[in-house]
Amino acid sequence: MLILLASGYYIFKKERKKHQLTLQKLDNFSQDIIHDINTPITSILLNIKLLEKKDGFVDNKNLQRIKASAEHIQEIQNNLTVLLQENALKVQKINLVEIIQELAQTHKKIYPNIEIRVDDEAFFVEVNQDAITQVISNLLSNACKYNHENGLVKIYSNAQKLFIEDFGRGIQNPKEVFKRSYKEQSEGHGIGLDIVKRLCDAMAVEVSAKSKNTMGSVFTLEFQ
Repeated sequence: MLILLASGYYIFKKERKKHQLTLQKLDNFSQDIIHDINTPITSILLNIKLLEKKDGFVDNKNLQRIKASAEHIQEIQNNLTVLLQENALKVQKINLVEIIQELAQTHKKIYPNIEIRVDDEAFFVEVNQDAITQVISNLLSNACKYNHENGLVKIYSNAQKLFIEDFGRGIQNPKEVFKRSYKEQSEGHGIGLDIVKRLCDAMAVEVSAKSKNTMGSVFTLEFQ
């Protein structure tokens, strides 16, 4: 009996090691692909910036669609880059407001018709800086993207909670939005909020959503 148990345990360890090696190779392969994608995407976006300086770019719908698609691929790449690190995220104490203010400035350039209000009171949390930056970037991007024209986004904190509130289209099923591939709009691939949830779980941050259809949504990040 002991021999059988020992044999079974040995086989289990051997198979588990093979499985771990396979996963490691897959992670390395994924990282290589993501890295290789960066060069052509960067080149496309740089050339688009050059085209934007020429007359007629704003009115050219084909070029606008190329730009939107390239930016979306870059967003997916950024998500996957951080996601591959989710099992080895190192946390540190940071002032989250500094990251939020920087992201707000970036998104104001992308969505010039959206007003973004940021509470400037210091908000210190222990998180992984890259991961939380990607989380907030995803949430802020959605808040702007699915807002009304000349809409408003507010980001503020209370106790150990951060709130990202918009007054846009709203979400029909807020309890479903963090599920893989769930989406309510025709655009996108439905992975942004799934990645938000996975990164938050890796940092022990509780993320939730509340919404009223056509009246807007509030995403809450609760830190320990």
